[in-house]
Amino acid sequence: MENLKGTKEKYEYDEVSGEMKLDFVFQADLLWPYNYGEILNTLGGDGDKLDAIILASAPLTIGQIINCRAVGMIELLDRGEEDNKIFCVPVADVEMEKIQDISEIDKKFLAEDEEFLMQVAKQKNKVMKVISFQDKEVAEKEIKKSKI
Repeated sequence: MENLKGTKEKYEYDEVSGEMKLDFVFQADLLWPYNYGEILNTLGGDGDKLDAIILASAPLTIGQIINCRAVGMIELLDRGEEDNKIFCVPVADVEMEKIQDISEIDKKFLAEDEEFLMQVAKQKNKVMKVISFQDKEVAEKEIKKSKI
């Protein structure tokens, strides 16, 4: 787990030092709308670990390893490179058991997520494009394809 819901800071895990490093601080009132991390032992289309959007009912802590299940995916291009993000929920979070697929996530939340990602791109002077939202089955295939 790298980034906490409701914060302005974007951290990334540094494989060389084994530490979390501050990568970026959002401007104005832009805050993480969810917890965010990476999926261990994967390599996505951008050469980094697959990104995980973690939907949880309880506060989480940076640096935690959280056993999650995939419920969907957002297909995204970041500067022309594939940068898909997996929506997931913690297995131990009983309040989130009701979410088994992206179709059970509020459409308003998905629209807000797309807007959030576009705001991040703007602040980082990057070009991002959302291609589509995909279901649990596609997300699970993406994880399997990305395993190293």
